[in-house]
Amino acid sequence: MGVIMLTLGIATTEQHYDELLNLICHQNSSCLEIKFDWIQLTWDQFGLYFRSKGTAYRICDGQQLVGMCWVEKTDRILYVYGIIIQPEYQSRGFGRRALELLEARYQGQIDAIELSVHSSNPRAESFYERLDFKVIEYDDETGFSLVRKKCVGTELNTQVRSAENSPLNTLD
Repeated sequence: MGVIMLTLGIATTEQHYDELLNLICHQNSSCLEIKFDWIQLTWDQFGLYFRSKGTAYRICDGQQLVGMCWVEKTDRILYVYGIIIQPEYQSRGFGRRALELLEARYQGQIDAIELSVHSSNPRAESFYERLDFKVIEYDDETGFSLVRKKCVGTELNTQVRSAENSPLNTLD
């Protein structure tokens, strides 16, 4: 494997958003459908929400699109709504490197990174565990765990959130 020249570029055009929505649809559909059914959201509604909430990044190796991530900074937490690496680029360090770049981009602005992972995806659960993400909440009803990684050099209250305050339960 050669040197990874990974960049995060903010989605700025409709073409970028369409490209990223296509990745989401084809790479993560079963997990998303569980969440969509639970919160009664359609794909069209999701597309509008995706374009208007947080920041979507194109993950590229040189000029090649290898994945995407969608995040939102709230207070001192960077919540990752989704990170997808295309199958042919998985297990090559791209996901790890993308999370490192996100942490570096928001350095000094955040104390932790949080995201949700579904119990039907043990590969993702294992990946985040290897990166020092810790489960801070599990929702039996949906099967989603909220996981958190403390950023380097920060002090963070590790108190577990109650279910009603969890980003798993709302899209506001």
